[in-house]
Amino acid sequence: MKVYILGAFADDNEKRFLRAEEFLTDQGYEAVNPTKRPNGPYENHMVMAKEHFKALLECDAIYIMPDKENSGGTYFEYYIASLSGMTIIYGNEL
Repeated sequence: MKVYILGAFADDNEKRFLRAEEFLTDQGYEAVNPTKRPNGPYENHMVMAKEHFKALLECDAIYIMPDKENSGGTYFEYYIASLSGMTIIYGNEL
């Protein structure tokens, strides 16, 4: 199962995303970590949002880190995942 990691996207949270990715991978999931940028820094916020939404929609589930309430972007990603019928895994469930 391909799982998108969802949480507040800030520079100081990158380590938390990496820990979540490692945890999900150890559980047998294919983790999608949005803090990893294969082509370097994003050109602007809109480019970043489009890349994240594209990656999200290619997944089967989302893994919600506890800080999702602190970011409007993560709330929107959660809403898209919910409307799309994705499985929602809360951080404390794994």
